[in-house]
Amino acid sequence: MKTNHPKLLPLAFSVFITLMAASANAFYNPTTGRWLSRDPIEEGGGGNIYNFVSSDSVNSYDLLGELRIAFLSYTKLECGGMSVVWALVLDNPARCEGYFIQEVKVYEDIRRCSEPLPTATPAKPKMHFWEAFGPTLVGELGRDSEDTFYDAPFPNRKGTRTNLGTVKFFCKSVTGNLGAKNQPPPTPIGGWGIPRRSPAGGLPMTQTKPSWWDNTPEEGPAYHRTWASWDCCCDPPVNEQTYEPQN
Repeated sequence: MKTNHPKLLPLAFSVFITLMAASANAFYNPTTGRWLSRDPIEEGGGGNIYNFVSSDSVNSYDLLGELRIAFLSYTKLECGGMSVVWALVLDNPARCEGYFIQEVKVYEDIRRCSEPLPTATPAKPKMHFWEAFGPTLVGELGRDSEDTFYDAPFPNRKGTRTNLGTVKFFCKSVTGNLGAKNQPPPTPIGGWGIPRRSPAGGLPMTQTKPSWWDNTPEEGPAYHRTWASWDCCCDPPVNEQTYEPQN
């Protein structure tokens, strides 16, 4: 829509915003289901340079037109408990052997029945760590990159819990050899290991920010979030939950 009429300009702008969803790297047209500009890595990801989440936009999220987070399953448990399973997937075959690296922040405020229900997310996370999925080999879209966010129920308690995940894909030449699940990292760059009580479920992890984390990744970042607010001290109990990508 093109117009110079002052009263029609707001309408033209609103129609454009409705039809075109902007991301960090391109405009996406939900009507045709494709990006309007070429894939940032061009033909390196295959012949279809306008492909979007492998034509599965119902179950996949790709906020930046690169790395996507595909939803697999969600199980709602009582009293704030939940299990959400995601798949971390490259939109295009890997050009290098590497790892999906996820920064995880867990904000939690759990209280006794005699205390008031929390109304805000805590300022500092209860847990903060980085975990590695892989390795993904050259030409693959992802290997051993299924991620489960599990939160146990808290009966006879009230509280809030927010899990935030930021995912990037780095080449092995950047991260070092981080090994695989339940294996000590052979030659990591940074202080990676598998603690005895690992919140990462046996994945290589570190609680110290990797020196290369803020460098430009091969793909990403992508984000996801789970949230719960519950009160299992009343009858009937309250148990609200959401899971979503985070802009």
